[in-house]
Amino acid sequence: VGFEPPQLPLRSLIRYAKEILTDSRGRASASERVYAAEVLSRAQEPISQWLDSLSDLPLQREDWFRITIGLGETQQYEKATIALARALAAPEPEQREFYGWLRSPQRSLALELRARWLISKGDAAVPLLQSRLTREALEPNTHSTQEQAQVLRALAELYRSKPWNGEPSRVHVTVEQTEVPILPDKTSTLDLPIVTASGRSRGT
Repeated sequence: VGFEPPQLPLRSLIRYAKEILTDSRGRASASERVYAAEVLSRAQEPISQWLDSLSDLPLQREDWFRITIGLGETQQYEKATIALARALAAPEPEQREFYGWLRSPQRSLALELRARWLISKGDAAVPLLQSRLTREALEPNTHSTQEQAQVLRALAELYRSKPWNGEPSRVHVTVEQTEVPILPDKTSTLDLPIVTASGRSRGT
């Protein structure tokens, strides 16, 4: 399903992320600034010097995975490999947080898969993470929305960059009794119900 985000709100979000990243008054935590850096790296913004400075801060395991992703997005693969090693050396979250950053083992694994796949497609841990997260994705009711979003995103990035072998689609989206196959080389448009503040209407 292809969707091009509106440019005006996208530019506003990029500007807001830059404000967080460059915060010099101590209002943003290290984790917030790392998150902003990762977002900006995906927007192709020049943030290399900020990734270097953030690497000098005391960071959590998830933060290091985001630093790895940011370095990979900016094609600094040697530094990304070092950041990944620091991520794997950091303590794993033991359980899901219900406040603050909402860190969890599942979300950490999803970020690990994204980081590993971005910097090394041949990483031996990728198939193991892929298999585990696929099982996690099939049990959405046992995970928070944060976990579900990160798991699906990690799997989507992996499958999107894998070559399609032409096999029939094994993925379908069902909305209100309408089933649509999702094919890797196609853009599917669904006529979906849109919920607004004034009630329910139909839209594409």
